[in-house]
Amino acid sequence: MNDLESWVDEELERYERIETQPVYGDIDGVRSLADEEARRGVERKTKENGVKTVVKKADALLASGVDESDSIAQAKERLVEKWQKVEEAARARGDSIKEAEQAAEDFDAKTHSLLDWLAVEEQKLKSAGLEDVEKVKQAMDDAEQRYKSCLAKGESILEKCQPSAEPVLRNWMRVVEARWKEVKEKVDEKEFALLEEEQKAKEHAEQIQKLAEFAAKKRDELNRMIEKPPAQDLDTMEQNLREFAELDFELREQQPEVDAACKASKKGGARNSAAEMLSIEWKKLWLDAMGLQSSLDTQKALLEEMKRLEGWKWEDWKERYVEWNDHAKARVSDLFRRIDRLHTGNVPRQVFIDGIIGSKFPTSRLEMEKVADRFDKGDGMINAKEFINALRFDSANRNAKPQTDTEKITHEIERQKKTCSCCQPYQIEKISENHYRFGDTHIKRMVRILRSTVMVRVGGGWESLDEFLHKHDPCRAKGRLNINMFPEARPINALDSMRAFTKNRHAKEMPPTSGTPGPIMKIREKTDRSVPMSGGLGGTAGYTVTSSPDQRPSRIPRAPSDMSAGRLSRVGSVSNSRGSLLDGPSTPSRPESRASSDAGDRPAGQTRIPSLRGRKGQRYTPQHQHQPGCPSSSSSK
Repeated sequence: MNDLESWVDEELERYERIETQPVYGDIDGVRSLADEEARRGVERKTKENGVKTVVKKADALLASGVDESDSIAQAKERLVEKWQKVEEAARARGDSIKEAEQAAEDFDAKTHSLLDWLAVEEQKLKSAGLEDVEKVKQAMDDAEQRYKSCLAKGESILEKCQPSAEPVLRNWMRVVEARWKEVKEKVDEKEFALLEEEQKAKEHAEQIQKLAEFAAKKRDELNRMIEKPPAQDLDTMEQNLREFAELDFELREQQPEVDAACKASKKGGARNSAAEMLSIEWKKLWLDAMGLQSSLDTQKALLEEMKRLEGWKWEDWKERYVEWNDHAKARVSDLFRRIDRLHTGNVPRQVFIDGIIGSKFPTSRLEMEKVADRFDKGDGMINAKEFINALRFDSANRNAKPQTDTEKITHEIERQKKTCSCCQPYQIEKISENHYRFGDTHIKRMVRILRSTVMVRVGGGWESLDEFLHKHDPCRAKGRLNINMFPEARPINALDSMRAFTKNRHAKEMPPTSGTPGPIMKIREKTDRSVPMSGGLGGTAGYTVTSSPDQRPSRIPRAPSDMSAGRLSRVGSVSNSRGSLLDGPSTPSRPESRASSDAGDRPAGQTRIPSLRGRKGQRYTPQHQHQPGCPSSSSSK
C-alpha cells in the first residue's frame, strides 16, 4: 500500500506540474504528446489492478477485526481518494491533448490542401490562354476565404501552442503566404503578357492589312505602266523611267517592313494566311517590276540606238569595220567561210548579222539590220562576194599609191582638228618630220604610227593621239579635273586645299663671311676635258665677282670683250703636261678666275687653283697664303 501511495503521489505531482503547460502545436508535436499520454495510461492500468488488490486485502483485514483496523481504514480511504484524483487529472489531460490534436490535424489539412490547389492552378497557367487565365484568376478570388481561414487557424493555434512548436507553425504560415502571393503574381503576369501579345497580334494584323493594301495599290500602278504602249521618243521614255523610279523607291522603302511582318508571323508557329498571301503577292510584284525595268531599259537602248543611227552612213560603218579588221588582223573571207555551211557564197540574213556581232565588232543589231538591208535583195540572203567588194576601196583609188606613215599622221591630225569645237580651235603645228607642237606650249612632241594608231610621245612613254587630245584640248577636257586626267602627277602627300603664298618670316639671313677661310679640302683638277665657263652655262659665267674688305662679294656683268677673251684664253690653254706644271709655267695653263678681285696682281703663269699632280713622294704645299678680305677658293668654287 505504501508503494502504491508513493506512485500515486508522484503522478498527482506530475499532473499538477504539467497542468498549466500548453498542449497545442503542430501535428507532429501534438501526436508525440498523445503517444506519451497513452503510454502513461497503460502504466495506470497496471497500477489500477494493484490498487484494487490492495483495497480488497484491506477490506478483508477490516472484516477479520485486526487491531490496526483504524489505520488500515484510513490508509485505504486515502489511497482510493488519491487514485480518483489521478484518474480525473488523466482524463482532463487526455481531453486537452485530443482537442489540440484535432486542431493540429485541421490546420495541417487546410495547409496542404491549399498548397496542392495552388500547384494545380500554377500548372494551368503554363499553357493557358486569356480565358483560362481569367478562370484561374476568378478561382483565386473564390479561394481567398480558404486562404484567410487557414491563416486564422494557424494564428489561433499559435496563441496557445507550446514554445517548441511555435517556429514550425510560423514556418508553415510563411510558406502558405509566400505561395499564395507567388501564384497570384504569376496570374497577373500571365494576364498582362497575354494582353500584350493580343495587342501585338492585333497591330501585326493591322500592319499586314496595311501592307496588303499598299501592295494592291502598287500592283494597279504597275499594271498601268505595263499596259502603256512602248515609248517612241526619248522624252516619253525618260518620263516613264521617272515614274518607274518612284515606284521602285517606294517598294524598296517598304521592303524592310514586309520582311519584318512575314518573319514575325513565322515565329508564333501557327500559320498566318494573311502573311503568306502578302509574301506571295509581294514576290510577284517584285518580279513584274523587274520585268518592266528590263523592258524599259531595252526600249531606251533601242531609242538611243535609233537616234544615233539617224545619220547613219554606209561609208562610216565600212571605215570602222575595215579599220577594226586591220587592227584585229582578221579577214572577212574567213568570217564567211565559217558561217557559210553550204559553201554557196550566200548566207541567211540572220546568220550574217549573228556572225558579225559574234566576232566582237562594236556594233548593234539595229545597225546590222541597216547593213543587211543594203545587201538583201528580198530573198533574205547576203552574198559574200558582193559584201567583200563593197568593203574595198573605190576603183579610182585601187591603183593609188599606199599612204606613208607621215601621210597617215597628217590625215589623222587634220581629222582631229576638225572635231574641235572651241571658239579658237586647238592649234596643232607641224615643226619638222614627225614633230608637232600642240596648243600654246613650246614643247615639241614626237608623233608616229604604232600598229595603225597615231601615238604621241609623252614623257618617257607613248599615248594615243585621241587620248592626248582628250586631256589637253579644252573642249574635250571640259568638266574634267587635272587630278582625274593626270593621276600619276599628284604627289603622294599632297593636300587638296588652297593656301596663299606668303613670305617666310622666320627665314634667317646668312651672316657675312668674315675671318680667315679654312683649308681647301677638295679642289677640282683641270683636265683636257674641262668645259669653258661661257655665258648661258650657269654659275658665274658672264659675271665678274668683286669683293671688298667691308662687304660681301658681288657679281657684276662682264663686258663681251672680257668673255670672248676668256674663251680664247681657254681655247689656247690646251697643253697641260706634268712638266709644265711642276717646272714653272711658260704659258697660262688656266684662265684667270672671275671670282677673284686680285686676278691681275698674280703673275701670268700662276693659276688660282694649282694642280695636285706632284712628283711621287712629295706632298703638296700652298705657294701663297690667303690675305684677309680675299675670297677663299671654296667660295670661288
